[in-house]
Amino acid sequence: MTSEVELTLKEADEKDAQGLLKMLNQAKQETDYFIIDERSLGMSKEVLAVELTRIKESTEYLLFLALINEQVIGVVSVAPKSELPEQGEIGISILKEYWGMGLGTILLEEAIIWATENESFNTLVLDVLADNQRAIHLYHKMGFQEEARSNIELIEQDKVPTIKMKRTIEA
Repeated sequence: MTSEVELTLKEADEKDAQGLLKMLNQAKQETDYFIIDERSLGMSKEVLAVELTRIKESTEYLLFLALINEQVIGVVSVAPKSELPEQGEIGISILKEYWGMGLGTILLEEAIIWATENESFNTLVLDVLADNQRAIHLYHKMGFQEEARSNIELIEQDKVPTIKMKRTIEA
């Protein structure tokens, strides 16, 4: 017997701060593939709420959530790269319990649609750990191409191999 759940997709707002922090901290514990600025995880709920309001009001940033029963289970973000503002950098994370259900595809589709309609970016870019085959497969499926390989230094770890990927936005 399968039970149905209702998935809600929405742009994050200040009311999502606590749920987003909880989800991100859980995701960090569940996988070695999680790359995030540690300062983001240490942000207070109040500071994040202000940041979420700023992001929602911006035309250059997207923070899109997937929720089940009002619990944040996935997130995708798009932000301009500081050194190349015509490129939108994507970040995505999904709680492990929901891997393999198509949620990554849904969230990336939303980010690509938003970036295409937004017209601020000519390219979407992302970094993925080289051994994260599930994510690499998803990115290829969604039209991302490998651009370069490098090693990045993660907090608490030595340098790890990463792949830089990009997808051109078609007007």
